[in-house]
Amino acid sequence: MVDWQRVAVLTVACPIDPAELHRRVATLAQPGTTLHLDVSAVRAPTLATVDALARAALLAARHGARVRLVAVPPALAELLAFVGLTPELTVQPPGGPGPAGAPSG
Repeated sequence: MVDWQRVAVLTVACPIDPAELHRRVATLAQPGTTLHLDVSAVRAPTLATVDALARAALLAARHGARVRLVAVPPALAELLAFVGLTPELTVQPPGGPGPAGAPSG
């Protein structure tokens, strides 16, 4: 059984550099860790953005971690829903509860 108590927060820059994002995910992903990817800076998402985030989530899963997208702008949330990834990635809109121990809003 996995204990999901550890949280790591990554701020995703825009435009997303997939290699840098994947390097950071690989560094932080450990079994039982939830990676909170703050995507609030992603204002004009593309399919390349979705691809980078999906690949980051797959990489985290290979390391026994999971990904939660936090502060998801509406345009990115719509694109994730359109391509069918909303069930695969936990998506939290801006103003939702923040990472454990962090203030929301």
